[in-house]
Amino acid sequence: MPETRKWRLVSIVWGDRYLDLFRRISLPSLASPGNLPALARNTEVSYQILTAPEDVSKIESWPIIKHLRNYASITIEGRIWSGDKADLPGSDSAEKYDLWSDACNKTLAEAYKDKAWWMLWSPDSIFSDGFLERMNEIADTGVNVISVGCHQVVQRTPFLESLGSLADNDTGQPLTLTKRELAALSLKHFHPGMRRNIFNFNELSIWLAVLYFPVPQEGLLVHLYHIPPTAFFQREPMQIDEGDTFDLMFTEKLIKSWDDVYYSRDTDDLCAANLTEDDFEMPWSDEGPTQRLVTRFICKHTHELHREAALIPTYWHHGDMTRERWEKVEELGQNIISFMNATYRENYIEGQGDPEWLKGKP
Repeated sequence: MPETRKWRLVSIVWGDRYLDLFRRISLPSLASPGNLPALARNTEVSYQILTAPEDVSKIESWPIIKHLRNYASITIEGRIWSGDKADLPGSDSAEKYDLWSDACNKTLAEAYKDKAWWMLWSPDSIFSDGFLERMNEIADTGVNVISVGCHQVVQRTPFLESLGSLADNDTGQPLTLTKRELAALSLKHFHPGMRRNIFNFNELSIWLAVLYFPVPQEGLLVHLYHIPPTAFFQREPMQIDEGDTFDLMFTEKLIKSWDDVYYSRDTDDLCAANLTEDDFEMPWSDEGPTQRLVTRFICKHTHELHREAALIPTYWHHGDMTRERWEKVEELGQNIISFMNATYRENYIEGQGDPEWLKGKP
């Protein structure tokens, strides 16, 4: 008989703001019928929560933890920090990434040894009902990486206000939103700090890892250069270097070609949202999409797999799609990404060949 598939879910969380979201939003969405309960019916699931030592007892006391233990083995470990509490890096600080990568590496090694699929269940994200059930179906296809292009950035406070009492229960009950319900809410509260990643000819983000193209009344067409993995099975052991991001690990260590990857490109397939701080802002320039700005990003922050990925559109929509509306935007998106990719120069030196008035700009 075939081995039962194993899943190792991991959350890394500390700091009051993240703990609050984790309790109110992330864990209740994990409890929705198509997530942990469905996954646990057909697989062996363990769930590790890594936190600061002083937060272990707090998390243990939450009713939602008791509820989730009906479906999976849950361990809550104060493993991210062994120093003085006063010196614990803030959960919004740059120093947090060292703790994050160290915690990830410990759980990655354990998942590899256990021959388990590994997934980071983000404490500041909300996942639609059926997300994990669908992930397990995709794992049956033989890929070893699942990536979700429709995990979008929303403004935290108004999003929570829209949820109303759903975000305020402390009884351990699931928070259940369908894919289209979550997609509609996330589009309504698309983070204003990301609006400079809507391709335009005025203010434009200088970090072009994601570009949005509006489809009137229906949603956003999304092109991503940097696509992080959502869940994966390690065919060989791997480790995140200090300062690495998931994207770097994804394209340089985890995959060799897109044949290894299932890339979910539609909110009707997999849908999640990241609840980002209200004052988040992308760095931007008022020079618009000049070749200099585009070339700088393409040459410094992408490689071949990134540029291949960016040609694949992702569909973020709240209802049925009117084909002719999306086709017009698809053509625009393909033309823009093709133009951007064509600016790549193998021996790029920043500033070389720029006119004097552009040199030194961000």
